[in-house]
Amino acid sequence: MEGKTNEKVENLVKVPLYKKTWVRVLAILLAIVLAVSGVLVNGYISDVRIAESADEMTKKLAEREELRNQWTPVVGEELIRALREQGKADTNYAKAMAAVDEGRYEDAIEPLESLTEQLADVQTKDELLRLLADIYYSYGRYEELKTTCDRLLEIDLDGDGTLHFMKGFAEAQLGEHESAVEHLEEALNRNFGGAQYCELQLLLSATNAGMQEKAISTGEKLLKEELEAEGEIVTCYLTGLNYLQKGEPKKAIPLFDRLLKVSTLTEAQKAEYTYMRGVANLSAEDYKAAKADFDAAIALGLDSTELHYNAAVADLALENYDEAVKELEIAAERTDNEELAASAKEMLASIRSAQTAG
Repeated sequence: MEGKTNEKVENLVKVPLYKKTWVRVLAILLAIVLAVSGVLVNGYISDVRIAESADEMTKKLAEREELRNQWTPVVGEELIRALREQGKADTNYAKAMAAVDEGRYEDAIEPLESLTEQLADVQTKDELLRLLADIYYSYGRYEELKTTCDRLLEIDLDGDGTLHFMKGFAEAQLGEHESAVEHLEEALNRNFGGAQYCELQLLLSATNAGMQEKAISTGEKLLKEELEAEGEIVTCYLTGLNYLQKGEPKKAIPLFDRLLKVSTLTEAQKAEYTYMRGVANLSAEDYKAAKADFDAAIALGLDSTELHYNAAVADLALENYDEAVKELEIAAERTDNEELAASAKEMLASIRSAQTAG
């Protein structure tokens, strides 16, 4: 698409025009062609950028203290009695119980794994595997957590959805998002107790998997619930991004409006989300609002090739030609997005060629 864009611009500036008509036509042409090509939101609405944003939020969710505390390893008295009875002559039992008693859960993993291979009693084995799953979850050992959940699901019906949640959560951390969506939905269908955490992870995984309809429906459901600040940020941000990627910027704008009202935002977050609202306004062809957002993002300290490039497009559409050139010059000199910097240079060359011809 970029090649066609450059060809159209070059053809346009070869036509003799008067009284700056060439600039007006160029601005309209660029706005239309760039909007169609997707360059307006280059890099930010791309699958890669969305995945990066969702991955970062996935990791933050995994680090949530409330979520970790929900699965602090617990050894029940029945399990201890059963292990004592079946493991009297086993040194693995002594190692495992000593480590568990002292809260050294990671040290208990190896002997516990050995015990699960030896125990014949299904109920005891189930409890022991659940303890291992809790330990793997708490220590972020997601590959082992997924494997342990699979072993448990072979002997356990998972009535409350916990196993499906833990497996889905593990898969999300491992980048297996489509499978994660499947298991997280199953957890919700089984009335999993941590439903809101599960929905947040479902939104993240559906976004990463490119499942826009699922992400949007999950996000809209969450937005009707009572959310704490971090949950509201994640929900508004990712639901807005999915609307943008789906080509519905007018539905994204209110979400960024709501996002910017969250009282706990840092200055950096305000700058980022103001820019994203500008992207939505630009995609919705509200160039005045887009320009205001881009200027505000710059004032808040945001500085990127995308920001200056998109600000230039808004300026061109508003016929702020001098300002457009300044923004393009900044974008052209930056190194954080070489593709956009090159595009900015081409646009500058076309404008200057048109000025000379005019």
